[in-house]
Amino acid sequence: MEKLKNKKKIELGDWQTPPDLAIKTCQILLETGICPASIIEPTCGKGSFVLAALETFQSAKCCFGLDISDKYLAETIKKIQPFQNCITTSITQGDFFSFSWEKQIASMPDPVLVIGNPPWVTNSGIGSIGGRNLPKKSNFQNMKGLDAITGKSNFDISEWMIISMLDYLKGRDACLAMLCKTAVARKVLLYGWKNQMPFEWCSIYKINAQQYFDVAVDACFFVVKLGQRTPALHCKIYSDLNHNSFEHLAAFKKNRLIPDIALYEKWKHLIADKDEPFKWRSGIKHDCAKIMELRKENNCFRNGLGERVELEDEYLFPMLKSSDLANGEITSINRYMLVPQHFVGQQTGIIKHNSPKTWDYLQRHSDLLDRRTSVIYRNNPQFSIFGVGDYTFTDWKVAISGFYKNIRFRLIGPYEGKPVVFDDTCYFLSCRSKEEASLLYEILSSQAAEEFFSAYIWWDSKRPITLEILNMLSLVKLADFYGKSALIENVHQDKESHQLIMF
Repeated sequence: MEKLKNKKKIELGDWQTPPDLAIKTCQILLETGICPASIIEPTCGKGSFVLAALETFQSAKCCFGLDISDKYLAETIKKIQPFQNCITTSITQGDFFSFSWEKQIASMPDPVLVIGNPPWVTNSGIGSIGGRNLPKKSNFQNMKGLDAITGKSNFDISEWMIISMLDYLKGRDACLAMLCKTAVARKVLLYGWKNQMPFEWCSIYKINAQQYFDVAVDACFFVVKLGQRTPALHCKIYSDLNHNSFEHLAAFKKNRLIPDIALYEKWKHLIADKDEPFKWRSGIKHDCAKIMELRKENNCFRNGLGERVELEDEYLFPMLKSSDLANGEITSINRYMLVPQHFVGQQTGIIKHNSPKTWDYLQRHSDLLDRRTSVIYRNNPQFSIFGVGDYTFTDWKVAISGFYKNIRFRLIGPYEGKPVVFDDTCYFLSCRSKEEASLLYEILSSQAAEEFFSAYIWWDSKRPITLEILNMLSLVKLADFYGKSALIENVHQDKESHQLIMF
């Protein structure tokens, strides 16, 4: 029974808004000049937002709430009963995804306030538990090709709901104010600006989701004012539910959402050109850690299955993960990766002759390796990996974690005579010498580099630091900014000279 209740809670996104949070958010709207004639709560639940809005906005003439739960609606109707003599109220049972919102909104006078707390779950999350509380299948973000293959077509239900409501509010004097994941808010902003929605102004107020909902996720109170004025292509970001906590201004620039426009303008002269000689790489992708990653124990290794194995040295390399790069100094390495290829597509049969113990080990666990589901392994040699090339095997590198919420670069040299490799949660620059790596590490650890990257990083992302962001900074221009261009101007004559052939 408890399992069934949890399933239903997830499917319906049933995390009720605390009354004090609802009051705080409505007060923010009032202080910013929002005075609605109509109040709409599209997933009203137990009525926290409906009640808070009625208590806050004396300008309101009518109020409409919808929810799928009859039980919750009964609570809501009881709470707002004192207002029913002075305002037109309608609390209705219904499904958000099949309800006639266009007709309902058209029947209500301006200014309109749509406020609420839609479900913080994804369509695949609901699908994984067999839930049906989903919109009809549609490619509403117009995603195609690789995006669909890699799973980026997965989306938050609240994202779908908010964008739908914004579409219904076009041409109206309206405000949309929602509690949602911060990642959802920025996706909606990007969608709206790309589609030229009439956003007069926008704000994001960060909230403590752990405190209010007991969930560990970056969340916010997201406010969009729509109207007839010239759209504003920026959004104010606040650290909490306080107008005095303004942090920075996000903006729409060159068809992308820039988290901090002030830092962008300050350092845009360091943006890389197309012929930038340095290129950030991703670590090795193998999708089978239990077999491919091992810990060293004396003269043997232990894999993720707990097996002690003996392998030749040729295909084993000391390995670092994101946690190693992000936390503390690296003084020793006891984790190793089995790297069966030196470049993508290389035939692996040669391992049988070069390292028979390694070949036998791979063959014994071929069932797990052959079961890797990613399409990249199809039609490739058995035991294939990706993110491997000459750059993988240089002795000196500068590396950073993609997952952790800090900009911390590491200078990485060889360990016990072998180059260090990384898993695919890490990024690195391959260097030809210790001197080159040291110089790059020095300038990347500078204030200019930190501020440049901070202009582009959304820290609420699952992987805040990406290859795209790292490769946006010109290391040549950065070196010139610090007066060190003479030290690297002859390092690379062309892109090919940056590669060091090891095998």
